[in-house]
Amino acid sequence: MNRTFISIRKTGEMPAVVLRSLCIFLFLICLVIPVPGQSLSISARFDTTSMRIGEQTRFTVTVEQPAGIYVSFPEFTDTLTSGIEILQAHPADTTMIDEQNLRITRSWRVTSFDPGRHDVGAIPFAFLMDDDERVLTARPSALEVLAPDIDREAGIYDIKAPFAVSLTAREILQWILLAAMLAFILWYGFRVLRKKKIDEPGHQSGEPMEPAHVTALKELKKLKSESLWQNGMVKEYYTRLTGIIRKYIERRFGITAMERTSREIITELNSNVALPKEVLALLEQCFYLADLVKFAKARPGEEYHEMSLNTGFRFVKATCSPGPGTEDAPAVAAPCGETGGEDPAGVNERQSVNRNDAPDGSI
Repeated sequence: MNRTFISIRKTGEMPAVVLRSLCIFLFLICLVIPVPGQSLSISARFDTTSMRIGEQTRFTVTVEQPAGIYVSFPEFTDTLTSGIEILQAHPADTTMIDEQNLRITRSWRVTSFDPGRHDVGAIPFAFLMDDDERVLTARPSALEVLAPDIDREAGIYDIKAPFAVSLTAREILQWILLAAMLAFILWYGFRVLRKKKIDEPGHQSGEPMEPAHVTALKELKKLKSESLWQNGMVKEYYTRLTGIIRKYIERRFGITAMERTSREIITELNSNVALPKEVLALLEQCFYLADLVKFAKARPGEEYHEMSLNTGFRFVKATCSPGPGTEDAPAVAAPCGETGGEDPAGVNERQSVNRNDAPDGSI
């Protein structure tokens, strides 16, 4: 060993074996010790290599780079090449590959109406690495646009008619609901009109309708026999009483009394019907008392209940003969004095119920 060392110092030369061993040793050290990578790759491609004219595809650019490098993407406006149009540009999508590298993907939705092969050349990407600006290009890509097969010997055909589109379940349901709604409206209107006709006396049986005064006198006698106010049902009593009189006025004089207020009824009778003033005054007093009971919760004395019923009898009997503004002659004639009902006490006597004559605390 000493001899070899001395020989090296004297000659100043290194044997080839030692030099080869030193190179192998340094190479092995480079393999074992990790060195941070600074790799950068760029790819650009279409989702398909061919498509028919007018169809759409996607052009995607992918950059894999270290996290500390800034890469500048190219900006496309409305075309990639002269024959490929850009329809929509999608934003860049960045994902981490590992702790030091990331992947940036950006895509464009494109189409073409020019048949043939369209080449997209090498796209340059500028990036900054170690304060040094460099340029890296992606590999060229191509898209084949296929034209439709046309039989030129078959001649020219006319434009095809529009395709028939079948109804969806939602549209069918809408039409069904609309038809059901219209059917319900028609049914309800028919029912209301039919009920209005059925409510008229003599309609259900098919017999001729009896005169209005005959029906009213029967209803008044029935009301008297039920003894409503004697059982504490004062409000129900006056509601029934005024309802009978209102229906009689509606049939007898053609006035829609069921839909008007008491004041409106009196005004209409006074203007269009020739009635004795004392009869009209009694009717007004009866309506006034009934309104107090129904709406103001008044409690009149017992004598007022009898007087109101007698007013109803007297008004019907005083107006039962045909006169100006009355309804057509009834199918069944019945004079007022032959109704078959008894004359209540005091009906033929003059009644006067002034609004200030009520006992204290009654109304």
